[in-house]
Amino acid sequence: MMLSTIIQVALVLSAIAARPAWAFDIFDFQGPRAKLHGGAGLTESRSAASLFYNPANLALEDESNSFIDLAPSRLDYRFTAPNGAGTGKIAIPLAPFVAAGTSLSDSSSGMSFGAILVPTGLNTKTDIKGFPIALGGQYQSADIQNQRSSFKLGFGGAYRVNSELSLGFGLIYDYLRSQSSIRVGGEDYLELANTNRFLIGKFGLRYALTKMIDLGLEYQPESKSWYSLSASAFGGSEVKTFRQQYKPETFGLGINARLTRSIEVFSQYRYEKWVAGTFVEQSPTQTVLGTAPVEFLNAHNIVAGSSYRFRSQHKLVGSISYFTPNRGEGRQSENGETLAYGRGIQDFESLKRYHLTTGWEGKRRASTSTAYLSYIRATAVSSPESPSAGFYELTVYMLGYGHFFN
Repeated sequence: MMLSTIIQVALVLSAIAARPAWAFDIFDFQGPRAKLHGGAGLTESRSAASLFYNPANLALEDESNSFIDLAPSRLDYRFTAPNGAGTGKIAIPLAPFVAAGTSLSDSSSGMSFGAILVPTGLNTKTDIKGFPIALGGQYQSADIQNQRSSFKLGFGGAYRVNSELSLGFGLIYDYLRSQSSIRVGGEDYLELANTNRFLIGKFGLRYALTKMIDLGLEYQPESKSWYSLSASAFGGSEVKTFRQQYKPETFGLGINARLTRSIEVFSQYRYEKWVAGTFVEQSPTQTVLGTAPVEFLNAHNIVAGSSYRFRSQHKLVGSISYFTPNRGEGRQSENGETLAYGRGIQDFESLKRYHLTTGWEGKRRASTSTAYLSYIRATAVSSPESPSAGFYELTVYMLGYGHFFN
């Protein structure tokens, strides 16, 4: 029963604790210019936010600059239980997406350096009322309290080889510590605590194919980390789980084409290559150790959009982004019984997601401003045999503003 409950709350805790749970994690979208262009950061990111997409873009700026980005967001969660067992909808509070970074450029040497800080939780407390969980085959309402400390810290550099070619490298440190308590019917039901750390590398290339077409390339090698989770139910003995979690190997290609002096089009394709992961579950009475075929479905992301420039220093941007699901078939026994679902114990990795984004950018002599609005929707269907059976819908509304200081 406790394992079933952990599966049920995994998605919502992923959202409020900013834990990397989705393919092409929504919390990895950073920087006002990349967000304005729907996540097409391989060609459109600038300043230190380029470290999350294509570090070679650090070399595009002739002057040093800094930026700050703030995006208040709201997440609505809806579920439909199978066989008419119930439906429901709740609003999940999200801490505002905040990022700040700076880059230093030396035009004489062609070298540029950048650093970015993304605080996703500073002992941040979040309360959720009425979250549905399955207990004994019936959905019940639960109250969840979460406290987290988490951040992402990136740094890297780029070298402008010539007027057409730039190369870049970056490192991102991703840290999370989270504690959650779950109450059902006014009684303590489950206590959860977890810690996770990642060190993620990025390689990037920027190349001017012609005077009108630019290309951006990304390569992110696979990185691994041990993810720890402790849980206790009804005040009972603590169960500790350790799982080797990873960020997948990622390849990306972006293109920007200037059709006229006023109109540009941009597109991007990224591919996450998921592989098997190892997890260990330990308690006084059981030990499970093995390699799970975590992902048979690799994840793809496609972005397409265009911009229109007017009054020389202003432009409007619109785009659509689509993300495929990345759920594996899980680990089974010799008689076909499911022992663990794809991505360990989570059953929500089958999410399909798309973003609709529009916004504005305006330049002044010493600064640039951006404003953007994103509608993000994700859906998933879990099989009737799954402990988290049902249909799930996530909707995120994001309204952001970013400012660059030269």
